Order: sequence, then C-alpha cells, then structure tokens
Amino acid sequence: MNPHHPVWIALSDLLLDTDTRLSFPYTARTLAESPHSDHELEAIF
Repeated sequence: MNPHHPVWIALSDLLLDTDTRLSFPYTARTLAESPHSDHELEAIF
C-alpha cells in the first residue's frame, strides 16, 4: 500500500461539500499516526 494512501483518504474528507465535523477525530488520528512531518502533510494536502 502506498504510505500516503491513508493520509489522502483522511484529507479528502475535508474537501467534501458536507458537514465534516464528525470525521475530525478520524482525520486527526490518521495524520498524527502517519510517519509524515507537518510540512509533508501540508504538501500532501
């Protein structure tokens, strides 16, 4: 599996035209557990 895949999935939820507040815990957990730095996560986003 591509190491960016879980991060891409989590960040893509933020781009939906719906209320994404319920996915914030999932997104935060996924980003925190990723091996990427804040700078890398910003570049991925």
